[in-house]
Amino acid sequence: MLWISVFPSALFAHNFTITKAVVSDLSSDEERAATLGKLGLAAGLGFLSGPVAQLFISDYRGATLFATFLQVLSLGAIYLLPEANGCKARAG
Repeated sequence: MLWISVFPSALFAHNFTITKAVVSDLSSDEERAATLGKLGLAAGLGFLSGPVAQLFISDYRGATLFATFLQVLSLGAIYLLPEANGCKARAG
């Protein structure tokens, strides 16, 4: 079971790196640092709120409902993102 548990973490290990690259490509040069800072803040708040949420989840059903709620919230946030007009080419 230990070796099987390694696969999901290996598959999803680089999601934050990919997210930073996408945000960096889609933001303007003037707003890139602020945008990456906000992304780091969101990730930090996520890491901090995880252990706190565990205090209120006592069974499998509660964990499933909480995960479903967060998934719906994420989809709503994705829906509110501005439309990308395509990737800009970088010179240099």
